[in-house]
Amino acid sequence: MVQGKREVVSFKKKTRRAVDPSQWIIVENTHEPIIDRSTWDDVQSRIVNGKHHVRRTKSADKIGLFSGCAICGDCGLKLAYYKRNSYRCSLFNNAGKEACSPHSIRESTLSEFVLNDIRHYAVLAKAVRDKIRQRLIRDMSKSRINETKLLERKISELEAKQREN
Repeated sequence: MVQGKREVVSFKKKTRRAVDPSQWIIVENTHEPIIDRSTWDDVQSRIVNGKHHVRRTKSADKIGLFSGCAICGDCGLKLAYYKRNSYRCSLFNNAGKEACSPHSIRESTLSEFVLNDIRHYAVLAKAVRDKIRQRLIRDMSKSRINETKLLERKISELEAKQREN
């Protein structure tokens, strides 16, 4: 956590100025991390080295929803966001028909496929959740029955000891 990056020059004018980084108050490990340190360091090094790059299109400076995620089924390279809200094979865009076939997919079609997959896995997860719930209830009832039998045996043993005395 970093504090003291800026200081107030005048509270009346509400002006601030930057503070020298050597005077910042830096406290580490104030929050539990969301990701582990090695993953963080790996991503930071990729950003610094220029290996992590999201390419913006020339038209409207828009980043596609699936940029960097969708992969060509023929050559295995990433699909590039292209005109008219569609994706085309990067290899075809750069090298032509000799490198890969000229195919594309509309963003709306891709979104529909992904949404259908999400719905499918949600149904599966619900079915699994219901099966797990039923199994837990069955196991708990078995455990209660066994517990009841054990307690009944102990009661009968204690009653038998009481009669002997």
